[in-house]
Amino acid sequence: MYEELERGLGYHFQNQALLENALTHSSYANERRDGRSSNERLEFLGDSIVGFVVADALYRSLPDRPEGDLTRIRADLVCERSLAKAAAGLRLGEFLLLGHGEEQGGGRHRDSIVADAVESILAAAYLDGGFAAAKGIIERLILQEIPTGHPGNFDCKTMLQELVQREKDQIIRYTGYLKQIDAPEEYLEQVQNLQKSVADLTTKTKDLKPFRFHLPNSL
Repeated sequence: MYEELERGLGYHFQNQALLENALTHSSYANERRDGRSSNERLEFLGDSIVGFVVADALYRSLPDRPEGDLTRIRADLVCERSLAKAAAGLRLGEFLLLGHGEEQGGGRHRDSIVADAVESILAAAYLDGGFAAAKGIIERLILQEIPTGHPGNFDCKTMLQELVQREKDQIIRYTGYLKQIDAPEEYLEQVQNLQKSVADLTTKTKDLKPFRFHLPNSL
């Protein structure tokens, strides 16, 4: 029944019930009311498994990268977007067991649902074939290409904070300005604009010589 999916995973389940459980969305389980469990518990376990395997791979393959970089790269690799991309390669949505409402609402193509199902499948593989089984799937689906540049969630503000905090007695100060406003709508607009820009970044080095960073308003 799931031969095509198993070929994509590169793993054959000895216990097919585990795989079916991993594909069972809560909406389907709730509609059937036959004692069937949803994949939510498997998702919980799979989230920890994929996080550990990816962290281990990054630690070993990127020995010169600091903890902050490794954390952001791991977050990129295990985020909903990345897991949904892996699910698309498996055509995973076609195999999901969904309730009527989710089916009609396009649940087979919803990133959150298919990403959760990927984590559930990883947990099912772990329970079926041990750690090596889950690790092999993760390596094939997620770790084929480990990024070596800046993580996708890299931002200049975080980089500046990390550089400043590497040395003691350094201070970083952010200063923003709001013009006088008369209406709540104007205030909201200004706050939103401030979220997109850093008006003035000031840091002091150990000898207290000031350095000023001016960033463009387009940030």
